[in-house]
Amino acid sequence: VQKHQTEPVTFVESDAESLPFADESFGVVSVAFGLRNVSDTERGLREMIRVCRTGGQVLVLEFSRPQVPVLGGLYGWYFRNVLPRVGQMLARNRQSAYEYLPQSVGEFPSGKALATIMERCGLSDVRCTPLTLGVSMLYLGTKREAVATESLQETPFAVAAS
Repeated sequence: VQKHQTEPVTFVESDAESLPFADESFGVVSVAFGLRNVSDTERGLREMIRVCRTGGQVLVLEFSRPQVPVLGGLYGWYFRNVLPRVGQMLARNRQSAYEYLPQSVGEFPSGKALATIMERCGLSDVRCTPLTLGVSMLYLGTKREAVATESLQETPFAVAAS
């Protein structure tokens, strides 16, 4: 079995709205369960697009709200009532940290709404695929040519390049 040699992974902590990478640095740029924590979603997306090569892929994995009525209701109840208590017991932490999660998921755009924002920011062929019965959603878009982007500095964010 031949082992693949890869370059070492470097972790960088930076502002999601002002990434410390040159334009068109990566073929794929991704974020998992973090975009909803960026203070300006569109600026964060534009920065992801800026550092993505033309024709490259931008992937976003984020919590969503299940569209099946019964599942959506059960999920909402669990998310608001059970998860905060279990999280508090397991982490021996303040309950407010676990109350934030359902609130932030409920307020963040999902499905077609987030796909539309991604297109407006400069991605094409944006697709969203529900995962785990719609509890999360995978968004995939391709960077178009001539995308105008801007850099701003505000929100801390960890970036892992591999």
